[in-house]
Amino acid sequence: MANSTDSTTTDPPPPPPVPADRPSRLTLPVILVGVVLVAMSISGTAVALPSIGRDLDASGSPLNWVVAGYNLTFAAMTLIAGSTADRIGRRRVFVLSSLVFTAGFLGTALSPTIVVTDIARVVSGAGGAGIMAAGGAILAAGYDGAARNRAFALMGTMAGVGIAIGPTLSGLLISATGWREGFAVFAGVGLLVASGGTRARESRATGVGRTDWAGSVLFVAALTLLMFALLEAPALGWAHPVVLFTGIAGLAVLVVFGVVQRRSAAPVLAPALLADRGFMGWSLATLTTSIGFLGVLVFLPTYLQSAADLSPAAAGMAMLLLTAPVLFMPMAAVALVNKGVPARPLILVALLLVVAGNLWLMTLGADDAVRTVAAPSC
Repeated sequence: MANSTDSTTTDPPPPPPVPADRPSRLTLPVILVGVVLVAMSISGTAVALPSIGRDLDASGSPLNWVVAGYNLTFAAMTLIAGSTADRIGRRRVFVLSSLVFTAGFLGTALSPTIVVTDIARVVSGAGGAGIMAAGGAILAAGYDGAARNRAFALMGTMAGVGIAIGPTLSGLLISATGWREGFAVFAGVGLLVASGGTRARESRATGVGRTDWAGSVLFVAALTLLMFALLEAPALGWAHPVVLFTGIAGLAVLVVFGVVQRRSAAPVLAPALLADRGFMGWSLATLTTSIGFLGVLVFLPTYLQSAADLSPAAAGMAMLLLTAPVLFMPMAAVALVNKGVPARPLILVALLLVVAGNLWLMTLGADDAVRTVAAPSC
C-alpha cells in the first residue's frame, strides 16, 4: 500500500496535449516569403524589359505584355483563387499556385520568343494570385486574435517591402547575371515556397456553396477584353475596329457578369459589397492609387534605361527613390488612425499626393531624370 501510494505521488504529470490545429512554425515565414516574391515580381519585372526587348528583338505592345499579362491574370485570378481555396483546400491551392508561379518564371527564363515569354508571364500571374489569396486564407484560418492581427500586419508589411525593393533588387540581379538568370532565381525561390507550403495545415471553409463557374469565366473575360483594348489602343488607335470591338465587348461582358452575380447562390463577387459605400470608396481609391503609382513602376524603368541611358542596376536604384516611402508610410497612416485621425482625409491626402507626383513626372527629361524622379518621392 505504501509503495502504491508513493508511486502515485511521485509519478510526473503527463505533458499537456499539443493542439491539433496549431500552425507549423514554417507556415508564417513561408507565406511571407511568397508574398515578397509575388510583390517583387509585380514591381521589378519592368526593369528587365529593355534587356528582354534587345535579346528577343521585341518592342511596343508585345513587350509591354510581359508586365501587363502578369498583372492582368493576377488581378483576374485573385478572386477565383480565393474562392477555390475555400472549397478544395487552402494549402493545396497555395502549393499548386507556387508550382504554377515557378513554372511560369522558368518558362520565361527559357523562352526563345516574346510570344512564349508573354504566355509564361500569364502563367506566373495566375500562380501569384493563388499565392496571395490562399496565403491570406491560411493565416486567417491558422491564427486567432492578436496572433492573427500580427500575421496580417506582417503580410502587409512584406508586400510593401516587395513592392519597394523589387525594382532595385531586380536591377542589381539583371546587371550581375542577366535577365534570364534573374527569372531563374525567382523560379528557384518559388520552388522553395512550394516545398515549405506542404508543412502548412490544410483547411477549408464550411458551408460553401457550389463554384460559380459562369461568374468566374465572365469576370476573367471582361478584364481580359478591357485590358487588351487599353494596351493596344496607343499602337492601333482608339478608333481602330479591334480596339472598339474588344472595349465594347468587355463592357458588355462586365454587365452580364453583374447580372449573373445577382442570380448566383455563391457569387464570386457578392453584390452586397457593391452597395456598400465604404467598400466601394476604398476600392476606387485603391484603383486610383494603383493606376497612378503602379503604372509609373511599369513604364518608368524602361524610360530611365532607354532615354536616360541608365544601366538596369542604376535604374533600379533610381526607382527606390519612388518606392521607399512604401516602407514606412502605411505604418504611419495606421498609427494616425489608431490615434483617432479619420481615415477619409488620409485617403484624400494620399490621392492628392499621387496626382501631384504624376503631374510632376510630366516634366521628366532625359538629362535630369533621376533628379525629377526624386522630387515627387520627397
